[in-house]
Amino acid sequence: MLNVKKRIIFTSGKVSMPLKINRCAVIYHLNGGKTITPAVVSVKKVTNKLVVFETQEFMYYVVPQFVPATMIIDESVPVCA
Repeated sequence: MLNVKKRIIFTSGKVSMPLKINRCAVIYHLNGGKTITPAVVSVKKVTNKLVVFETQEFMYYVVPQFVPATMIIDESVPVCA
């Protein structure tokens, strides 16, 4: 088994829930932008203070942030390749 170090990403925003294995995660940011991640391979922690999950190459640490519903235009989560 290879010991591969993953890059760590720290961000804030609203994570579209529930997180699903083999599906992209969507993180909505207060500035109106959004991040669509690669497919989730593991969910480590989900609390009201921190969401931690990993993809094949990254570990995401997301501090939940209130994002007004009017800023979330598209709730659909794309299918990852």
